[in-house]
Amino acid sequence: MKRLNNKIYILTIIISIALISVFSYYSFLNISKNQSVNTLYKNQNKVLKEKIIKIDENINSSKSKLEVIDKKEEEILEKIKYYENVNIDLSKYSNDYNRGLVNSIKGNLDLDRKNSIKDKSIRYRKLRSVYFSDDEVASKSEAINNITINSLILNDYLYTILNTKIVKNNNEVFKNIGVLNQIEENNNYMIKDTLYKFLSKEENLKNKNLLFEETKNIIKLKEESILAYDNLLYPSEYNYNYLNQTKNNLEIEKNNIAYNDKFKLNDDTLVNIKKINKQELFNIDVISQNIDYLNSLDILDKTLEEESGVQVLRYLVDHRNRLYLIEERLDGSPMTLNYYNPQGNAFSQIDMNNFKIYYFYDKSNKENLNLYNYSMKLYKTYKRD
Repeated sequence: MKRLNNKIYILTIIISIALISVFSYYSFLNISKNQSVNTLYKNQNKVLKEKIIKIDENINSSKSKLEVIDKKEEEILEKIKYYENVNIDLSKYSNDYNRGLVNSIKGNLDLDRKNSIKDKSIRYRKLRSVYFSDDEVASKSEAINNITINSLILNDYLYTILNTKIVKNNNEVFKNIGVLNQIEENNNYMIKDTLYKFLSKEENLKNKNLLFEETKNIIKLKEESILAYDNLLYPSEYNYNYLNQTKNNLEIEKNNIAYNDKFKLNDDTLVNIKKINKQELFNIDVISQNIDYLNSLDILDKTLEEESGVQVLRYLVDHRNRLYLIEERLDGSPMTLNYYNPQGNAFSQIDMNNFKIYYFYDKSNKENLNLYNYSMKLYKTYKRD
C-alpha cells in the first residue's frame, strides 16, 4: 500500500509538471502575443499622435488664414462703404486731361505757288545761296520741279515726325482718360481703389506744369512748323484761309494749357526745331533761286557807308513787304546770309567766308545771341518806299 502511494505521488508530480509546462507554454504564447500587440499599438499610437499634431497645425494655419480673410473682408467692406458714401469728383481730372489733346496739322502742297509759275519775263541777279550752285534755273519746267520738291520736303517732316508726336501725346492723354472711365464704371471696388490711388498720387495731376510739359514741347514744334509753312506758301486766298485756321487752332490749344515761353524745351524739341529751321532755310533758298519764274517776289539793294567799309545789303522780299533773306557784302566781299521767319525774327545766319551755318533756336549760347542780334540789326535797315 505504501508502494502504491509512492507511485501515485510520482504520477501526481509528473502530471503537475506537465500541466505546469502546458500552462507555461500558453502563458509564453500569450505574453509574446501581447508584446506584439503592444508594439503594434505603440507604433499606431505614435503615428496617430503625429497625425494629430499635423492636423492641429493645419487647423491653426487655417485659423490664421481665416483671420486674414476676415480682416481683408472687413477692409473691403469698409472700402465699399467709403466709395458708396463718398462722391469722387473726377470731372476736374477729365477736363484737365482733355485740354492736353492736340490737333494734327493737315499738309499743304502749295498748289497755288506751283500754278502761279510763269515763263521768265525778267532776269534777276540772284542772291547767294547755301543749297544752290551758281548755275541758273534753266526753264519753267525745272522751276516747277524745284517748287514741287520744296513743298514735299516740309510735308514729309509734318507727317513723319510732327503728326507722329501729336498722336503719341494724344494716346497718353487717352490712357489717363481711360483710367478715369474705369474708376467711374467699374464695380470692382478693389480695382477702383487701386486706380484712384494711381490717379491721386500721379505727380502730373498735382503740378499742372508737369501735366502739360510734353504737350507744350509739341505745341512749340507745331508753332515752328506753321511759321515754316507761312514762309513757304504762296499768298493766295486758299493758303491764307489754311494758315488762319491752323493758327486759330494753335491759339486754342495754347489757351487750353496756359501756354507760355517759360517752360523748358527738352533736347528732342531743340533737335527738331533745328530740323525745321534747316528745311525753312532750304525753302527760302529754293524761292530765291527760282525768282525769275515766281510771282509776287522781288530783290532790292541798299548801299550803306559804314566805318568798316561800304556795306551792300540785298533783300529778298514779297509784295506784302515781307522780308525773307538778306545778303550782306562789305567792300564787294560776301559776308553773311541772314534768314527770317514771317514774324520778322532771324532764325539762321551763314558766314559766307567759311559757309558755317548758325541757328538761333537756342539763344542761351552767347555767340548765337550776338549773331542773332546782328541779324536783327540788319533786318531793321530794310524799309520799302
